[in-house]
Amino acid sequence: GAGARSRLRNQTVGWPGPMNEGQEGTAGPDCCLGPLFACLLAPVRLAVCTETRPGETRVAIVPDVAARLAASGIEVAVQAGAGTAARFTDAAYERAGAAVLPDAAAVLAGAAMVARVQPPSPEEVDQLPEGVSVVSFLQPGEVPEVVQALAAKRATVYSLDLLPRISRA
Repeated sequence: GAGARSRLRNQTVGWPGPMNEGQEGTAGPDCCLGPLFACLLAPVRLAVCTETRPGETRVAIVPDVAARLAASGIEVAVQAGAGTAARFTDAAYERAGAAVLPDAAAVLAGAAMVARVQPPSPEEVDQLPEGVSVVSFLQPGEVPEVVQALAAKRATVYSLDLLPRISRA
């Protein structure tokens, strides 16, 4: 019940010793420093950069969604001006609890996840942190060079255009 979850959340358990030695690409104690599950309790940073594709006026996260994510403990970082073409001001993102940062490099620093509307360019992929998760309308058949660049970055990509769109789940 709730009491057991509370006790578990407050319990500090250390790793018993070296785990996953020599197993590249597996999760283990080296994914976080300190107590077991500490990496799961640390704030996750979601980066939202300005869309760079010509003619794109949408933004990946609107202030209302940023507020809900921030309230759930997610650190939302938005590039200054990212919502301007969609008529959302930087002040609206700040009121929602997002950090508005001056450029893509500042937004992406330490990001665990990146939300985009359009796929990143190969140059934008170069700026992404190693192992980041990307949520986008990637269109992998249209941009194989971007898919290859993301794979080289060991990115986990959620291509929204490939999700089935049905009303019954």
